[in-house]
Amino acid sequence: MTFKFSIQLGETGRVKVEDRSQKQEGIFVDRGFRSSLTFASDEGIVKLQGVVMTVDVKQNIFTVNERTFCWDRQTVVFNEKGLPVTADKLKLRGWVYVEGIPDKANRRNIARKVYLIPKYINDKEKHLYSFME
Repeated sequence: MTFKFSIQLGETGRVKVEDRSQKQEGIFVDRGFRSSLTFASDEGIVKLQGVVMTVDVKQNIFTVNERTFCWDRQTVVFNEKGLPVTADKLKLRGWVYVEGIPDKANRRNIARKVYLIPKYINDKEKHLYSFME
């Protein structure tokens, strides 16, 4: 274990010594945690899993993790077994895994694939679902 210290003059002229090794490790862990949340973006493709917060069947819009998605004729909705189902199966407070593309003009995302899942799927369980990478 190595120690890194920095010495700075405080407002009153006193010398301030702080251990920088712990502070830097904390920042590194925090950044790693934030990037491992249930959101990923590959080349303009939005992939995330979360709870459906709102559903508007008339306007073809739903919200997951405070992100708005719309669906169109190209959107395919699958159940947890990978079989296609209709979009009316989207339920409030139901878990979904969504793949879509951003629509910056309308400040929303266009869903291309929506998978209805039974619960939050952690990294250890992702191998059970072929659509999750």
